Amino acid sequence: MRVAPVALLAVACAAGDKDSASDPACTGALLDTASFQVSFSPDIVTVGTLALTVDGPADVTVTLRAESAPDVTPPTWSGLDGRVELPLYGMRPDTTYTATVRAVSGDTCEDATTPVVTGSLPASLPATTLLGDGALGGGYVLAGWIDNESADNSGALVLDAGGAIVWSWVSPGGVAAHAIWATDSTDILVRAEDRAEPGNSRVYRVALTGEIVEERLLPDAHHNLGLAPDILYAYVRAVSVDVDGEPVTGDEVVELGVDGTERVVWNAFDCLPAIEHHRLWDAETALIPGRDWTHTNGINYCAADDTWMLSFYHLGEVHKVRRTDCSDVWMVDGDGSSGRGYRLEGEVFGPQHAAHCTDDGVVFFDNGTAELISRGLALHIDTAAQTATRRWAAPHPDGAQTNLLGGADPSEDGGALFGWGGLGELSVNDADGTIGWRVAVDHSTLGSVSRRATLYGE
Repeated sequence: MRVAPVALLAVACAAGDKDSASDPACTGALLDTASFQVSFSPDIVTVGTLALTVDGPADVTVTLRAESAPDVTPPTWSGLDGRVELPLYGMRPDTTYTATVRAVSGDTCEDATTPVVTGSLPASLPATTLLGDGALGGGYVLAGWIDNESADNSGALVLDAGGAIVWSWVSPGGVAAHAIWATDSTDILVRAEDRAEPGNSRVYRVALTGEIVEERLLPDAHHNLGLAPDILYAYVRAVSVDVDGEPVTGDEVVELGVDGTERVVWNAFDCLPAIEHHRLWDAETALIPGRDWTHTNGINYCAADDTWMLSFYHLGEVHKVRRTDCSDVWMVDGDGSSGRGYRLEGEVFGPQHAAHCTDDGVVFFDNGTAELISRGLALHIDTAAQTATRRWAAPHPDGAQTNLLGGADPSEDGGALFGWGGLGELSVNDADGTIGWRVAVDHSTLGSVSRRATLYGE
């Protein structure tokens, strides 16, 4: 840890003080101001630690404020006593914050302030530009990221509501376009792959301080991870089968148990009808040798009915599948060419990425084709009538289109956050499809995206 010099101002919270009008009468000292020390992670210049001594037990809050930056307010730490170390997440680089530390114990409280000065991000990270200053709908965005100018420069980025990068991690090996917060943790799971050697696909569990907590080899894994109760995560694995003398590549969904055991809950060759020769049948996009049949590029857990939502890029289909017998709850065919499942009435979609469950259907990133505009799309699914209807569409504001990647994260208000794949943008739209918050990430391709209100876990 890099240790920064600290200048402190202790302020007694006397009864009637303007800044402590809601506090009880303050009748003593709780903070040893001489003990304060600020240090930073050697790997992440925006992640700090505040060490201090508390004459407790006391509840301690820290508020970090800086000009032209959002306030950073970690949750309250309760019952602290003696020497403690408090993590500081979510700060911007090259910024001087004033940290106000407040300790409260019964009718006694004390404030102390200290400067916290963050370092500079590596020059290899992209610049970001806030294009639209609407509401983010969450404190922070996590995105998988690939540098278009150097694919080896890839990993995960966290941006704040103003579009600034407040956390970054570069994969030690392979392209890492998919990142997700670990369940009930501040850690981040990043899946990285070496396209030249699919057997080297790995999942890294990364602490916010930048250290790799766990590294797991998952041969032939690709695209997103899915989180569900009672498992570490689920992943998509490419599998190849010889069909009429020709290798065909499909996918299977593998759930990794907390004990490390694997369970295959869905396999394209067992769970889908006959293999279809789609319009991209000759494209060499399979991770392993074989015709790329399904190209599964999205997996998301649906808690309401304990199912997985899967997206098949080449087929232009979204399937909601049971974990118990791999059958469909429903499926939507983007252009109606399969002759099965629900069709979106009056229009088409696909290919697409990152299908996510909603209360009334599904949200996903619709890449479209070269003749169309990429968009975010929300569908209402009526299982009784077996119909799919458009709830809203959020086309790219500049009419742009990308076939490469894309991410989605539905909002509680009916809108969604989208990552625009090869266009290198993030946006948030409301329940009518109107885009407000929008950020450009320079010379970048973005994969999976998600939001959290705080970097201190959920």
